[in-house]
Amino acid sequence: MLVEPISRSHARKRFDCGDKEVTRFLQEQALQDQERDLSRTMVLVDEQVEPARIVGYHTLLMAQVKQEEIPGDRPRIKRAIPVILLGQLGTDRDSGSGLWRADADGRSGEG
Repeated sequence: MLVEPISRSHARKRFDCGDKEVTRFLQEQALQDQERDLSRTMVLVDEQVEPARIVGYHTLLMAQVKQEEIPGDRPRIKRAIPVILLGQLGTDRDSGSGLWRADADGRSGEG
């Protein structure tokens, strides 16, 4: 398995995680947002079996938290605080990759 930046060589249209919005984001918007420097999307591929097929992905973006949004912050910071936000996260439901997933109860199992 290999994690690499999303590119035009990846088969984005084949990805389906079962969630319409997470799937749509990867298929239609992730690459464009990366090219515009709005976010960074990293994809997981199995380079030995099918290097263009996306097994999973995550998207990170920069954001800011206003000081007044931080409860009990002492000493008070006079500026917004930069943070990295996990914007999207998905695994392909038909990948058969054996990725670990957590179920609704928080238990882990091979998916």
